Amino acid sequence: MEIEQIHEFSQINKAFYEILDTFEDLGEIVVIDEFIKKLSEYACVFIMRNDKQCIAFAAVYMNDTKTKKAYISLIGVSPTYQRKGFGGQLLSYCEKKAWDNGMKTIELEVKKSNQKAQSLYKKAGYNYLNRESNRSFFMSKELDY
Repeated sequence: MEIEQIHEFSQINKAFYEILDTFEDLGEIVVIDEFIKKLSEYACVFIMRNDKQCIAFAAVYMNDTKTKKAYISLIGVSPTYQRKGFGGQLLSYCEKKAWDNGMKTIELEVKKSNQKAQSLYKKAGYNYLNRESNRSFFMSKELDY
């Protein structure tokens, strides 16, 4: 499946709501419509589709030119398509795009309870940072392409 970047609020909004169930309890943390607006203004959003349905979604901030640090705000694969390599493919694509945009490291936050995601990130070369919240770990990877 191909990965495409989408830019318009309406495209991001549509794709996000198609995969919203993947991001359980996100609505408890953020106001969804405000979050989507912020993504459309400041993040690079990448999706994968099966026909017209969004099956994977990633939002990455690549605008910190001072520290050259990208930040994956959100990445997820629809449950039906998990454990088939799409998450790794999308993650790798985000890393390459960050590198192409001059970023040297990439960070993300992962829920402590999300063992599948932690396993994916460790396999992809991410390391735990020395900070965490009550519900999340932070992980980072040096980019080198």
